[in-house]
Amino acid sequence: GQVPISFSLAADEIATASSPTSGPPEVYILAPRCSYLPLVARTSGALSRLSSFTTQLPGGLSFSAAPFLSTASTASLPSHSSSAGPISASSSPFVGLWFESIDAGGVPIKWQCPIGVLYDQIFPPPASGVLKITVHFQGFPSSLLGLLRLDDEDSVKRQFMNSLKEATWLLNGDLSSINDLSQRDVSELWSGVSTSDWSRYSPIAAKIRNAKLSSSSSLTSSSSAVTTTITSPSPGVPLVNRHVPVRVYLLDRGLGAPPVIDLVEMGKAVTMKEAVKSVAGEAVALQKRFIVHGVEVSPDTPVDWLSSIMNHPDNWLYIVAV
Repeated sequence: GQVPISFSLAADEIATASSPTSGPPEVYILAPRCSYLPLVARTSGALSRLSSFTTQLPGGLSFSAAPFLSTASTASLPSHSSSAGPISASSSPFVGLWFESIDAGGVPIKWQCPIGVLYDQIFPPPASGVLKITVHFQGFPSSLLGLLRLDDEDSVKRQFMNSLKEATWLLNGDLSSINDLSQRDVSELWSGVSTSDWSRYSPIAAKIRNAKLSSSSSLTSSSSAVTTTITSPSPGVPLVNRHVPVRVYLLDRGLGAPPVIDLVEMGKAVTMKEAVKSVAGEAVALQKRFIVHGVEVSPDTPVDWLSSIMNHPDNWLYIVAV
């Protein structure tokens, strides 16, 4: 699925030779739910369009051309933000990049959260609208916990792979299914995620998911866990104990709040309500609606089954409780 997004440049970063008080028009796109803001902002052309209004570079070059300029030609460029220094020769379209949610009152967005999960926090069904994002190239709020700095596209790749490894460890009990991937497999996996080409992603992801799960692995975590036992859902299908990685976002804690992470150790069909109760308490579990991929899901839905069909490319099941 896709969601509508508009990108606009932060007003205090607009600085063009022709009209310092005017800026570029908003950039509207349809973004894949399972992608990430830095990726769609780049591939849609939003970054190159908006960044050209931040600082007028010599010869009409855009910000994305900065890596090809010499240090001497960029060192004297004027700064148009009190918190920003001159653009360096090593700059890329991602350096210093960060996002704010206009809908949430200017809350800085943690770009490592999938776009669809961000959207569901702003527009839980049946609400709908355009996700309005302010783009910043300067003044990165480094004091904000959990807001990751971007250097280049590899920053997004590293974060995704780390999240995938966390989930795989919880699912399989080890990382052999990822460590055994060839460099070409890893490249194909990331290419599929970064371009939302799931025909490239799916064959590699299947290698990870279909690895033999360990039934005797020992997991240690500060997160709470639900421990139970179940019967096989299908005759002749052996059960393997595992943990289902779940990230629950509680809407009343605000858009910038970190997710509640729960390790649901599967034995019986633990439901959404039971999983949320284990980390947020019974009152929250009984009062909330549960949104997954923009769909309201019954609180009695088994988490194990839901994860098998609605997890994200990083193998986490993201739940927005509203």
